[in-house]
Amino acid sequence: EKNLTDKNKAINKIIIDATNIPFKDNELSQIIMLDVLEHIKKHELALKEINRVLKKQGKLIICVPNDTFLSYLNPIRYAQHERHYTLKQITNLLEKNGFKIEKVSAGGGIFELANLYTHLIIKYTTGKIINPKYLDKLRDIEYKHNKKNGNEIAILAVKK
Repeated sequence: EKNLTDKNKAINKIIIDATNIPFKDNELSQIIMLDVLEHIKKHELALKEINRVLKKQGKLIICVPNDTFLSYLNPIRYAQHERHYTLKQITNLLEKNGFKIEKVSAGGGIFELANLYTHLIIKYTTGKIINPKYLDKLRDIEYKHNKKNGNEIAILAVKK
């Protein structure tokens, strides 16, 4: 709920349980799930529900943390995440739950972690949310290079 403030530009905002989505079968044409699946205990049930409510050929855009060496340095891994995924784990999980993988990319690296640590230190010492622009730029450069060992995996999948 704290992320659904006026700063969030989504037109329609609802809070749902991803394992029990309150939509009819085949009702939605697209679902965007950014940095959510790793927080859900019953992640496979959530993917089944997403598949259920998507129309045939409906699109799922999903981002999850990549289980790499750098992910062990990410403090959020221990404080909030149920799991991280390897590229093979997440693509197999999606395919097993009725999705065809259309596009995969991975990005992020050490500057993304520096950005995260800076953000957390400032937030919890001052109460302000500030991301230094120079770290944002360095992080964005890391994302331009699609590397399998990046911190984040982004996938475009289509319901079969």
